Amino acid sequence: MDDLKSMFWLLFWICVHYSGPGGKRVKKANDYEEWKFRSPKKLGIDKVGAVGKEQDFLNFIGADFTDYFAPLVLWVKRRRREVFPGGFRWSEEDQTLYNRIKDVLQRAMEDPAVMADLPEGEESKQTHRYKTQSKSKPGK
Repeated sequence: MDDLKSMFWLLFWICVHYSGPGGKRVKKANDYEEWKFRSPKKLGIDKVGAVGKEQDFLNFIGADFTDYFAPLVLWVKRRRREVFPGGFRWSEEDQTLYNRIKDVLQRAMEDPAVMADLPEGEESKQTHRYKTQSKSKPGK
């Protein structure tokens, strides 16, 4: 299950640092840059603080995800609920977790907002940026 936790944090990192597929790294000041230089113990404390309370987590990702990845807010929130139930790590192995994560990812791929803005014939290039038309709070 550590691999699912690592995958969660990798997706999180990409969503706050990059402008999209093949995109450039975003030069936006955020607290996550410090994570590269933290000791594993302090980094763990920071990450627990980031996912501990759902509303705090939503505030972080709502403010810090780049525009391109904004449609993933709802889906990253749902992954957080699975990987960190109640804001905590799993205390024992859950064999159903992998299938639940697959389900969340599959449903995200079926979300029109996530798959939006791919111009006809441009699917393989994927150099566009997602432009939000309205900044609304993600749903539950």
